[in-house]
Amino acid sequence: MVRYTRMAAIVACLMMASAVSAQQEQTGQAQQAAQGQEATGAKQLDKLFLKQTAVDNTFEIQLSQLAEQKAQDQKVKQFAQMLVQDHQQAKQQLQQVAQKNQVQLPNELPEMKQEELSAYRQLQGSEFDQAYLSCMKVAHAKAVAQYEEKSQHAKIPEVKQFAQQTLPKLRQHKQQVVAMTGGGDEAQPAGSRQHNESDRQTPTGSQPGSSSGGTSTGSGTSSSGTGSRETGSGITTGSGTTGAGSTGGTSGGGSR
Repeated sequence: MVRYTRMAAIVACLMMASAVSAQQEQTGQAQQAAQGQEATGAKQLDKLFLKQTAVDNTFEIQLSQLAEQKAQDQKVKQFAQMLVQDHQQAKQQLQQVAQKNQVQLPNELPEMKQEELSAYRQLQGSEFDQAYLSCMKVAHAKAVAQYEEKSQHAKIPEVKQFAQQTLPKLRQHKQQVVAMTGGGDEAQPAGSRQHNESDRQTPTGSQPGSSSGGTSTGSGTSSSGTGSRETGSGITTGSGTTGAGSTGGTSGGGSR
């Protein structure tokens, strides 16, 4: 009886150990399955990134080609030319990555993007320049964030490598467009900058006279070339009023 009890205890222990081992094995398999599903999901996100990037690239290329034709500011034209070249090169690399991973990239822009391009075609001059630069500023801020994430966390090696290789160019584009839109006068088209600089000029003849209250004699010949923007340079009193007398043979009122 004692011997039978011992044998039963041994069998029970073996059965318990076997159950624990089976449970651990099942847990390990479940963890591996979950990790596999997670990896599969991450790879699907990588492939989705390739498709979305193809759309963004095509849109920026076509919009920048339009900017090469319509932009008023020469700096905007040059920026657009650079974007066309860099994004066409990125597009070729993207197609190679997609083919290797059996991802079918879209050949045409979605309808919404086509309508957006049509809206840009209706703009002219500085209005187009400002709208184009604003679009590129937003687009590159978004692109840099996406590429930074994929350069670190992409599960498909080719996607990670593509993001790492393309990211420096995108950061350069972002810095340039930020400088052009957020750098004071640099954010304005050339024609607008010239107009503002002209408005900021202070007419020479309208400056107040000497603080001592005496009289200062201007030069009739030097002031007459300033046109209607300057007060005639006759005798200027300390209060800043312009006299009607003549200096150097030129009437102060004649230069108005």
